[in-house]
Amino acid sequence: MIGRRAGAVGILCMLGTAALAEDAQPDPSGTYLCKLTASAGLRLDVPSQRWSGTVFNVQNEALLVKVFDTGKTSTYQTGVPITYKKYTVSFKNFGSQDKARECVSSFLSGQFSSEVPIMGGRLDCRFFGTQYRLDFGLKRIQINFDGAYLDDWKENQDTPYVAVGTCEKV
Repeated sequence: MIGRRAGAVGILCMLGTAALAEDAQPDPSGTYLCKLTASAGLRLDVPSQRWSGTVFNVQNEALLVKVFDTGKTSTYQTGVPITYKKYTVSFKNFGSQDKARECVSSFLSGQFSSEVPIMGGRLDCRFFGTQYRLDFGLKRIQINFDGAYLDDWKENQDTPYVAVGTCEKV
């Protein structure tokens, strides 16, 4: 009797795991306005050539994020195959006339692609030295810029930073 119950429980667990293998999150396609709420990082004091922590004023900073469903999916194995959808994602400073920055990801392939996965309602992609992470369920964004500190100051005067904010679908 115990063996049958254990077998039934095992089968139910496998079926439940297989059901979870499909990333059944709401489709995040659309346009989002992400307003930054805080940012801090490093800056170089040029005369002393010393780096120090600093807080940046992002009170009027916002990004327009566009997410498009490519209609493509892919699968990876973690014990149970997980199928995920691929999207194209672009970021642009709100109000800017500049061209949007297209995000890329090297998820699983080791090669960067403009078709990025959004799994479990989360995006993680890059544009050069900037990493964008967005949680569509929590409506939060985190941006990490890692440029400049390892570069020669004469060549790159950027300041590494992290910024966070909240997003709304528009």
